[in-house]
Amino acid sequence: MPLKYEGMMEKIDIKDASIAEAVRKQMAVATPSLNGLMPNYYAPYDNMGEYNYDLNDIKKESRLLVSSTVPNSPTNEWGICLVFRIGSGYTLQWFIEYFGCNASYIRSFNTNKWSAWKKIW
Repeated sequence: MPLKYEGMMEKIDIKDASIAEAVRKQMAVATPSLNGLMPNYYAPYDNMGEYNYDLNDIKKESRLLVSSTVPNSPTNEWGICLVFRIGSGYTLQWFIEYFGCNASYIRSFNTNKWSAWKKIW
């Protein structure tokens, strides 16, 4: 049996989803550079969730719905960013404009440096 310390909470089995949501609202929100608890609508590395942070921070496989105000985006338009991890230090980002699909851009991360965005169509 584990030791108990003063102020230590008992382990409880939470079955009511509203309790988990109440705890989530009190926790810090996680970003690619900050620890915390991810909001329930945002899973940047698994599902497409709206992304409002710096694209330079994303080097893991992901699908992101990128807002028009995201730093280091190739354009000031909403878009979809697909991120591919190749090997241990190479990352490829492909950005496709969301409204009208008027343009597509690509760039890579290698040797601790991002290349410039290149318009591919």
